Amino acid sequence: MVIPEAPDLDELADACRQIAGSERLQAIHVEKDFQLTRLIWAIAQEFGETLLLKGGTCLSKVDYGFHRMSEDADFVYPRDLVPSGRDREVKFMMPLLRRFRKLTTAVGFHMIDEKKLLDRVRLEANFRVEYPSRLEPNERGSILVEIGVRPVLCPPRRAPLRQLLSGALASPYHEAFCWALSAVEVRAEKVRAAFTREEIRDFYDLQLFIEKDSDLRSETFRLLVDAKLDELGSPPLRRQHSNFGKSGRQIKDLIGTINTRLSVVRADDAGFALEPVLTHFNELWELRT
Repeated sequence: MVIPEAPDLDELADACRQIAGSERLQAIHVEKDFQLTRLIWAIAQEFGETLLLKGGTCLSKVDYGFHRMSEDADFVYPRDLVPSGRDREVKFMMPLLRRFRKLTTAVGFHMIDEKKLLDRVRLEANFRVEYPSRLEPNERGSILVEIGVRPVLCPPRRAPLRQLLSGALASPYHEAFCWALSAVEVRAEKVRAAFTREEIRDFYDLQLFIEKDSDLRSETFRLLVDAKLDELGSPPLRRQHSNFGKSGRQIKDLIGTINTRLSVVRADDAGFALEPVLTHFNELWELRT
């Protein structure tokens, strides 16, 4: 594993402030993104195709650029690489977490309470990785990491990592890369998330899919969404209800979280409206009322 030495914290803070001022960003977002680059690149070198980036961080760092700040880094360990049997899977997770702790220490992070947050039923671990900071309160920033054993339905990809930071401190990271779920599988999982939970960020990401003219209509994509829904015991698209199954009260509650739970990267970006996104997908997939 080859990761550049962490820069001087004061120099990093100054560089983040400069980028923040010129790009209409918050300096702590620039710094967090830089630390995500370091962490994800290290994971890619250490674990290769066995830990695959997914979710909102994959959308921003790989596919669509920086529209909202993802606070976490989600990874999937392909289920078909793990021995069968629940006990063996749990025993497998603990050595993986020890290996992860060793990696984070080597690149200057501190891993917190991973054993307390190991879910032996869902076969996933959630924990925080801390990094030193001159911008965050108490001079400690953190990244929430989730690792889960899940089916992987499409071939994974090696992809370059985007970053907000530029200039001399960013140049050693121009070759940074990750291993990730395929772009279509990331989108399918985001659609599933919109149907199966209540998080405004999922619908914000769906709006990006619309704006980027991503494939959301093809039979291949719909079948992939069906497979993802089936993993959670949810019905296929043709049996789903309009508005992603959300009631009027749930929609109102989601709208109420736009200003509190949606961390948009650029402060002067246009505001997000939920209703047009719901209408678009109701029509696109002819969802039932």
